[in-house]
Amino acid sequence: MPFAERMKELSDEAFAAVAEAFGQHAGELALGASQTIGQYLLPTFVAAFRRSNPKVKVTARSGNTDEMLEALLAREIQLALIEGPEQRKDLHIEPFMEDHMVLVVPATHGWANHDIKVEDLKSEPLLMREFGSGSRRVVEQALSKAGVKTKDLTISMELDSTEGLLNAVEAGLGITFVSRWAVRNQLSLGTLKVARVQGLKLSRRFSMAYPAGPEPTGIVGIFRTFLLSQAIEMAPKRIARTNA
Repeated sequence: MPFAERMKELSDEAFAAVAEAFGQHAGELALGASQTIGQYLLPTFVAAFRRSNPKVKVTARSGNTDEMLEALLAREIQLALIEGPEQRKDLHIEPFMEDHMVLVVPATHGWANHDIKVEDLKSEPLLMREFGSGSRRVVEQALSKAGVKTKDLTISMELDSTEGLLNAVEAGLGITFVSRWAVRNQLSLGTLKVARVQGLKLSRRFSMAYPAGPEPTGIVGIFRTFLLSQAIEMAPKRIARTNA
């Protein structure tokens, strides 16, 4: 297996070198993305990247943040796009985009398009992502800083996808926190609304992760530079306050 892996690496390097000699970039890029990024942003990133790098073959997989970091350490992917966990010694975590999470409620809910106090959250069933999710960590940390402990909340259901959370809110099963990128369609259709929680800071950063050591080179390095220079321009615009 080690010999086969070295042969594959040499083959990829040779293929990329020939393409680069003709002013092009070629090769394979294996990406992993946490679910919010994978569902709502990654297709836009890849499409824009391939417009200028058509000979690069991109493969992608998604899961929660912990799963993607484990896949990166196992060398199953070359770069992980995640929801900004704490720094790790075995990986380099580099932010590339800011994100904000919002409280989503059913369209007919009394909190829709209104300001509420953080203590009010204790009175409603809350839907949460599963353990290992970067989104869940952001919510729990923000609530803790605002003085609300997880044990004081009524967590009525845990789901393993953002779409599951949104569908559950539409069905009237509770309220939830999701990325503002994820709920744009539902807000436009009027099937969900946003409540503004006073004193709760739910900003976070989307980050890219790669093995500790030198900065990535080759196709991975090219994609990293592309994200850092263009991610903000490609991302959906912030939700207007009239919808929030």
